[in-house]
Amino acid sequence: FLLSVSTLGMILMVSSADLVMLYLAIETTAIPLYIMAGFRINDQKSVEAGIKYFLYGAMTSAVMLFGFSLLFGFTGSTGLYAMAEILHQGQISTGLLILALLLVLVGFGFKISAVPFHFWAPDVYEGSPTPVAGFLSTASKAAGFAVLIRVLLIVFSDITPVWSSIVIVLSIASMVVGNLLALAQKNIKRLLAYSSIAQAGYMLIGVASGSSLGANAVTYYLLGYLVTNLAAFGIVSIINRSIGSDEIARYAGLNRRSPALALGLLITMLSLAGIPPFAGFIGK
Repeated sequence: FLLSVSTLGMILMVSSADLVMLYLAIETTAIPLYIMAGFRINDQKSVEAGIKYFLYGAMTSAVMLFGFSLLFGFTGSTGLYAMAEILHQGQISTGLLILALLLVLVGFGFKISAVPFHFWAPDVYEGSPTPVAGFLSTASKAAGFAVLIRVLLIVFSDITPVWSSIVIVLSIASMVVGNLLALAQKNIKRLLAYSSIAQAGYMLIGVASGSSLGANAVTYYLLGYLVTNLAAFGIVSIINRSIGSDEIARYAGLNRRSPALALGLLITMLSLAGIPPFAGFIGK
């Protein structure tokens, strides 16, 4: 039921063209996810994951809502297209518009787990039940990117060079931090969390272009990423049920114990790393 409600929220997120509806959809998506992250109430890590995710989410959501309220205050409208028309008239100072942009980016940065809004991801992925972590890393991120692109291209089209520069910085930071910190991980779910942060960095390159071609590229990359990451978390879940651990050291000899799972995990890792001929390579 919680999964269905969250999915409904994501569908409404990507189809809404009104700030009020958009915010309601974001909360409809997020609240079930907070509960699912801490679903195993007898597991301390799961409860900790739920609380951390809730606290980070509530804070960034409040900041984003303040950005939305500024946009409504400037334009007197909550419709994305109506706001864009009013802002296009140039009566709002660029400084105030950039302030609203920064506040909105905080909320979306959290949704897509881009640096520096990524702190929640490793702990939440590790503590959450594995299927929930897989859902968080794929569906939630995809919906976040879809809305981010729409809001930036429609509402903030007049200051495209400004937000493009900011997104480039977020992209570089996400790629560098995500990949470097992934190297030191000993837990497979934390490794996939940092991989997810780096993947957000790759996709932000397409967003930074500020063009329909970039948006199409992000959409293609997301499709490949969704399938690949869901497969990776699915395999991790199966292995966890078998060996009772997510420690990478316990994966030693997997090719002898279960060649099919080892091959599947290899393919997902090669795709996430961008090795040809897999989808990750074509997407990049």
